[in-house]
Amino acid sequence: MLGVLAAAAAGLWAWRRFHPVSFWYCIGFPARAVLVYLTWHHVASGCKLTRNRRRFRLTFDAVPLGRKHGPAEAAVRRVDVERAPRLGILRPTRLGWRMRLRLHDGQVPADYEKAAEGIAHAWRVHSVRVVDVRPGFVTLWATMRDPLVDVVAEPKPASFSRFVPASWRTAETG
Repeated sequence: MLGVLAAAAAGLWAWRRFHPVSFWYCIGFPARAVLVYLTWHHVASGCKLTRNRRRFRLTFDAVPLGRKHGPAEAAVRRVDVERAPRLGILRPTRLGWRMRLRLHDGQVPADYEKAAEGIAHAWRVHSVRVVDVRPGFVTLWATMRDPLVDVVAEPKPASFSRFVPASWRTAETG
C-alpha cells in the first residue's frame, strides 16, 4: 500500500514538473475552486465585504436541563444574518483564475480594491486585481505567481535592422 502511495506521489510530482499547464487545469484549479467556494463567506467577512440582512429564523427560547424544566419553546423571529456577496462561476486562466461578483446595495468597486490584498493573503495567491465590468458587478482576477519573474531576454541581433522581443518562457517549461 505504501508503494502505491509513493508511486502516485512521484507521478503527480512528475506531472506537475514536466506538464504544469495540464496539471493546473486538471488538478490545481479544481482544488483551488473548492477552496475558494468553501472559504468565501469567511474571507468576505474578514475583509468587511458582507452585509447584514434581516431574516425570519426558527429560534428556541430555552434548552431543557432536566426533568423539572418544561420543553423548549420554539418561535419564529427576525434575526440579523450576515451575507457575503454572491460569487459567479470561477474560470481558470493560465496564471490563476477569474470570477465575477455581484455587489451588495451600496457597495462600490473601491471597497474590493481596498480588500484585494486581504483576499490574496487569505487564498494564498500572489495578487488579486479588481476590474469594474459594469454597474453592480466586479471581476476578481487571482494570480498564483508573479508572471514577470521568469522573463528571459533574447541575445542582441547581429544587425540593427531587426528587433527581437523578449520571450515569456518559464523556468518549468523551458
